Amino acid sequence: MEKENVIEVLSEFRRATAEAEGENYVFSLQSLRMNGHKLLLPGETLEEVIQRLSGLDVHEETALVSLKTYEVAVREESVAPFRRLREDKIEVSNQEAGLRYELSPASDAYLVWMLGACRT
Repeated sequence: MEKENVIEVLSEFRRATAEAEGENYVFSLQSLRMNGHKLLLPGETLEEVIQRLSGLDVHEETALVSLKTYEVAVREESVAPFRRLREDKIEVSNQEAGLRYELSPASDAYLVWMLGACRT
């Protein structure tokens, strides 16, 4: 995904206009409740997301994969979860297979990709 596409996706999602300020982007929110508020996206963060997305492929329409990673959305099903995964993560290592599993909030790259995928 190119930089302009990422900015467009984020602008549409936040109902904002984006302006470059040096290497950063400032999103001016346009909604009635948030009109006048601004969000800053550091250029370094934007470049990290673009770099990460460039090394990933889409698998079965909802997963992003590389040779070493697999990221997919999951939903908590428990009525009263003992641990809120939106704020925390669970990690399990399988030393014999050389694998590490992580259940955690979605990465920035996954969220940007999913927002872009939902637009089409």
